Amino acid sequence: MKEFLALQVANKAGIAFKGLKFMPSRNGQAWNASVYHLGRKVGTVSDAGVGGAPDIQIPKQLQEAVMKTAQEMDFKQGDFDSATSTLHWFNEFFYAAVVDELDWLKKVKSKRKTKTYARFTADPVDTFQIFNATFEPRVKAAILERHPGVIDYFLNEKILELLP
Repeated sequence: MKEFLALQVANKAGIAFKGLKFMPSRNGQAWNASVYHLGRKVGTVSDAGVGGAPDIQIPKQLQEAVMKTAQEMDFKQGDFDSATSTLHWFNEFFYAAVVDELDWLKKVKSKRKTKTYARFTADPVDTFQIFNATFEPRVKAAILERHPGVIDYFLNEKILELLP
């Protein structure tokens, strides 16, 4: 999940979620958000947290355009492959994946100001090396010099890139 593929697709398609809220439900967690396309509100997405598919209230033409962007970017996660998916299954998987990625990034966003997070190529998925230094160009350069060719990315940069 920490490659943030769903958010990359959403950003390329011009989609942003705003006002994302979570609520407890009897089967886990419910959520809802407003959906914006190129800065204009176009609808909402929500999940009642009862085991069903998310409720997607955005124009079908935009849903299809987002799916096409995902297919062009070869969007795959786990067993899900956008190239062979129907629009229904794409919607069920994709919008929940965006919410999961946004939730994770928002939880670590405040920590990025005091620490530097590096994703090393050989580390297990979902893990980062944490350096007790504020992320800035000289810190990044020192880490890259000390660990040449083994860093995939810095989470600090991903947060700035992917969060609205």
